[in-house]
Amino acid sequence: MASGNTHMELGNLDNNKISKGGITTSYSVIHFVVDIVFLVILIIAGIITEAAPLPVERLGFFCDSETLRFPFLPSTIPTLSLIFFVLIPAAFIIGLSILEHFIYKYAHLRLQTQLPSTPFHVKLHCIYRELKIPYGLWKTMLTLYAFIVGIFLTLVVTNAIKLSVGELRPHFLSICQPNFTELECRDSFGYATYVTNYTCYGTDTENIREARLSFPSGHASFIVYNMVFLMFFLELKPYIPRGIRSAVTLLFALTGMLVAITRLYDYKHHANDVIGGSIIGLVTAIFTYFFHLRLNTVPRSVESLEAAKSITSDEAPPGNATKSN
Repeated sequence: MASGNTHMELGNLDNNKISKGGITTSYSVIHFVVDIVFLVILIIAGIITEAAPLPVERLGFFCDSETLRFPFLPSTIPTLSLIFFVLIPAAFIIGLSILEHFIYKYAHLRLQTQLPSTPFHVKLHCIYRELKIPYGLWKTMLTLYAFIVGIFLTLVVTNAIKLSVGELRPHFLSICQPNFTELECRDSFGYATYVTNYTCYGTDTENIREARLSFPSGHASFIVYNMVFLMFFLELKPYIPRGIRSAVTLLFALTGMLVAITRLYDYKHHANDVIGGSIIGLVTAIFTYFFHLRLNTVPRSVESLEAAKSITSDEAPPGNATKSN
């Protein structure tokens, strides 16, 4: 009877796992359309905020300000190179998903060899079944979708704040090149005045525009989002040994810190810009995890397999069960 009870428990395992400890997903066609529309809106908003004109009202400066007189230097991490911080995480997600697929397949075959009559496959009535998309591919698509949503959400929030604040970068005076003889740097009492009426004589119009978009740091918000997202994604893979997860998580954290710090010694941002950008990236990653990555993650078959193995280990061996019958 032990063997028969084991088969019955394994047959009901998926429903118990889904209702108690698993992450359920009722993913309909309507949800799919809403997600796509949401992503399109974010992409359009990101393009608009990236090319939007600066506000008419602009921040000024004090002529003797030491925080705006740093030289204009090339970026250690150019903006275009940030594309690698999109491709590398995407490749990491796809690679880990492929690894997970083979781990699941191997474990599933082993379990079926031990209990060939057990109806083990997790029955999910989701859109990936309606479209006949393989389970592993659908799960990878959901993860990449969450990742891309977070990227554009970070971009929109960062650019919107940049345009609203209009803070001057540390190299602003070097790139703007105002004529100080034309400015009223001091009032009649000899006190320094806040100059808002000035003309930039520099010829690099694009960098002059960028020099008025210091807060928050786009590099910091972008890299922190990417690294924190990957940390969360890695934590959803319990089959990876904790030591490896901890080491890779530390690597992600150090990468984010180093990229953010380069914005300080390149004189592209003030310290508060980097801190603000890092907070935006962190908050966006947390939002993406709880509202997209975690909710759109279907129950993990590997966890169910481990649960099934624990059930079989509690029962009497098949040979003994047969003899008792």
